[in-house]
Amino acid sequence: MLTAITSSLIIASSPTMAAQEQDTLKTFVPMASYDADLVVNTTGGLKTGACYVGYATLGIEINPWKHGTFNFMIGSTQGGYPTEDYVGDLQWVNSNEGGNHIFAINAWYRHTIGPVAITAGLQDMNDIYTTTEVAGNMMNSAFTMSNSFSVNTGMPSSPVTGLGVNVGWQVNDSFLWNFAAFDGKVYDLDDSNRFNLKYSLSKREGFILASEAQITPSQQPLTLKLGTYYHTARENWGIYAMAEGECARWGERKLEAFGTFGYSPRKSEQTVVSLTCGGKLTKVFSSKGNDALTLGLASAYLAGHPWESSLELNYRYDLWKYFFVAPDIQWVINPARVEGARNALVCSLRLGFEL
Repeated sequence: MLTAITSSLIIASSPTMAAQEQDTLKTFVPMASYDADLVVNTTGGLKTGACYVGYATLGIEINPWKHGTFNFMIGSTQGGYPTEDYVGDLQWVNSNEGGNHIFAINAWYRHTIGPVAITAGLQDMNDIYTTTEVAGNMMNSAFTMSNSFSVNTGMPSSPVTGLGVNVGWQVNDSFLWNFAAFDGKVYDLDDSNRFNLKYSLSKREGFILASEAQITPSQQPLTLKLGTYYHTARENWGIYAMAEGECARWGERKLEAFGTFGYSPRKSEQTVVSLTCGGKLTKVFSSKGNDALTLGLASAYLAGHPWESSLELNYRYDLWKYFFVAPDIQWVINPARVEGARNALVCSLRLGFEL
């Protein structure tokens, strides 16, 4: 996830941290980012070819008083759809795909009362739920969210975020519990929802209810997450579990690992099981420690289809304070979105800016 969004996520997901941070936060905090991706399907899939995918965000965070924060952010996607046009996979090879649109991402207010933080308004549900920080550099959408959750509920997530309320309770230093209720219907960014300002909030369309427990054992570089969700109209529900943390360290170089599991029992043309695993090695070639190599495997099972798997290798190098470059390779096995799609080798190059 982009640094501009992630920085807000880290504060929002921890009420105690939010209260402490706001003592030192500036009143106005600007946020901006841009990803410029060249995506090339070199072999297999639906057809070979290349396209451009761009994703920009611009926002501001306002801290008018000690325990309150406003967040406003807009976004823009540009370019094509390599997943639909070239690869044909269920797990999008580029999580920034969205066509050519300008839209609202965030318009929320968060208030902290002791160990409890309440966030209400237009927001990205994936900022808190099913996130994996260690896999944050990966381009495939399966590493940014649980496919069993997102596909079976239509999780409001960038570029199409949604209205919702989240309550985070920092029970103690090691235990954070989040509860949420979100609009159960999100509209694609077409002519009926050009700027992501169309919402339903009706019993007929339903609501997404979710709960996630985050456990960080004392004195351990480990984070565990256990969650569940239910869509009141679709009557879809599921569970997921995630783990990430540091495995080894050699001086300033460290190896981190992650693993996720998601399950939805409904037997239909939707994701039933989703799995990811992998690791990230920092300070690979740079003596300054401004690079990282991440390797991951993401698999998803749909009823009546073979497992779809994506093996991804990503290398990120920070060029200067605000700029980075990230080459990426993905081997997609059994693309499941379009019948007849062959195994594909997808190569990408990302040039990024983060404020």
